Amino acid sequence: MWACRLEKTPLSELILSPVVFGELEHGVEKSLHRKKNAARLARMVDGLQLVALDAGTSRHYDNLITSSD
Repeated sequence: MWACRLEKTPLSELILSPVVFGELEHGVEKSLHRKKNAARLARMVDGLQLVALDAGTSRHYDNLITSSD
């Protein structure tokens, strides 16, 4: 039911948590197909607003969790 509502919601009304974005970037970095998945992630988040924190903070978060692996 929520998926149907999500599909009908314009991208301009959705927001993305920088922490979630960082987790997604971390997944890209760990993947076997980094270039392909980085492009997919870029397309997916294009048009979404990050809340409160910027993408640089999300990347820093990725670096933190990567260094702890």
